Amino acid sequence: MLYPLRFKEILRNYGFGNRWIAREFAKQGLPEDHRIAETWEVCNRPGEPSEVINGSLRGRTLHELIEQYGQELLGEDIVAKSGLRFPLLIKFLDASNPLGDQVHQDDELAEKQGLDDPGKTEAWYMLRVIEPANGSALLKAYVPDLLRDVVQPLRSVGVEDDDIVALGGKTRLNPLLKHVIVSRRTR
Repeated sequence: MLYPLRFKEILRNYGFGNRWIAREFAKQGLPEDHRIAETWEVCNRPGEPSEVINGSLRGRTLHELIEQYGQELLGEDIVAKSGLRFPLLIKFLDASNPLGDQVHQDDELAEKQGLDDPGKTEAWYMLRVIEPANGSALLKAYVPDLLRDVVQPLRSVGVEDDDIVALGGKTRLNPLLKHVIVSRRTR
């Protein structure tokens, strides 16, 4: 039943954007009359899940698919690390104009503000500059095994556990916290 899924992008119209995303990625059907600062290509945020646009699951949301298919959709490793929560928000960002300050609340502030969404941790990959100086590079991204790929190598060069945990941000979703605590018990 599961197949390569395509999702309808969720648009964000902020002052720093322009039309680069629509042009660069040949996106069809996007509004012509305003800026597109971000397109959220795949996400499962509260109230804003991505919607499937192809095949027999067309019209269903990523949230619905996770509820129905769980580990079959997300994979055993992701469920072991994040539970039945899609751990990524994949987006394109058009910074054609200067960006304002980017402030994301931690868990404590999100809770005080009554937000359903927990605090954020982010990793950014820049896909474009004014022009590349010497050709291009391929970027491969993956969800790492945090204990093997992050915690253990950092410990091996003397980084303290509190500093390792801080890399994951001030959020209850900080997966490094769990991995550091669990590995302390097994040391």
